[in-house]
Amino acid sequence: MQDFNCLLCGNECKTIDLRPGITLLRKECQICGDYVIGLNYFTIEDAIQKKVLPGKWILSGLARYLKDNDMEPLDICNFDKTNLTLSQIKIPQTPLEKIDMLLNHFYKESDHFDAPVLFSSDNQYPVCFAKNPNEMNGLCEAAKKLGYISVPTGLDEMDKEIGMLHVLTLKGWEHVDELRKIKPFGNQCFVAMFFDKDMIPIWENGILPAIIDESVKLDPMKIDLKEHNNHIPVEILSEIKKSKILIADFTHNRGGVYFEAGFARGLNIEVIQLCREDFRKELHFDLNQINTIFYNTPDDLKDKLVKRLKATINIIER
Repeated sequence: MQDFNCLLCGNECKTIDLRPGITLLRKECQICGDYVIGLNYFTIEDAIQKKVLPGKWILSGLARYLKDNDMEPLDICNFDKTNLTLSQIKIPQTPLEKIDMLLNHFYKESDHFDAPVLFSSDNQYPVCFAKNPNEMNGLCEAAKKLGYISVPTGLDEMDKEIGMLHVLTLKGWEHVDELRKIKPFGNQCFVAMFFDKDMIPIWENGILPAIIDESVKLDPMKIDLKEHNNHIPVEILSEIKKSKILIADFTHNRGGVYFEAGFARGLNIEVIQLCREDFRKELHFDLNQINTIFYNTPDDLKDKLVKRLKATINIIER
C-alpha cells in the first residue's frame, strides 16, 4: 500500500507511481520539494541510522535546494549519487550559516530593493536546512534582531499557513553582497552565447563537456534549454544571480553576451571569456585587456576550458 505522505517531513504530498507493478515513486512535496524513492523506501530510517544517508532534515533541505534551482529531483535510493550531491553543496551547520542561506533566499526572491517577499516558516523551513518550523521561526527572529530583514508595519499577524511578508533591509543587501564576494551560492555555471546553428557544436562538444567534466562537476545553465513562462530577460538575470561562474562566448560579437557578462561582474561572479579565433579582431577593445580563451575547434576549446574552470573554482573556494 502506498504511503501518500512525505517520507521526510510527514505531511501529505502528491505521490506518482512511475512504474506500476514495480515500486518506484516520485514524491512531490510542497515543503521538501521533489524526490524519487524505490523498493527500499521503507529503509530510509535504517540507512540514516547506519549513516549511509544523512538525517531527514538534510535530505529535505537537499531536495528543496535541487527543486529551487531547477535541478534533477533527488533520488534517495541512489545512496552514492545522493552523497555526491551533498559533497558538492555546502550544508549550513550553525545558526549564522543558516541565516546566510535564508538571506540568500530573500535576495533571489527580491527583484528590487524594498520588495516584500512572502515567506512561511511552516512551509519553507527546508530552504536553509532548518530542522523544523520552530527552528525557522527562531532564525527569522534572529535575522530581524541582526537588522537583516524586517516585517512591514501592520503585516506581522498574517496567517502562518500563508506566511508573512519580509523585506530584506539595506543591511541585509549589504551582507548578502559581501557573502557573494567571498563565495557565490550554488554550483551553477551560466553560459552566455549566441544561439545560432554554427554554435551548436561549440556548445555540445566544447562548452558542455567541460562544465560537466569529472574534474569540474558544475551544473550547466543555458537559458534556451530551460522551460519557463517568464520573459527571457527576467529569467536570464535570475539565473545569473544563482550562478557561481559565468562563461561568456563573444563569438559573433552579440550585445546580449556583453550585457550578461557585465551584469555577472557587477555581482562579483567570476566570468570566463571565450571567443573563436575567426572573431578575435571583432572583440571589443576593453575586453582585449582581459585574459580570453581563443579556440579553433570544440575539442580545442574543451581542453582549455576544463583547465580554466578548475583554476577558477580553486580561486573561488580558496
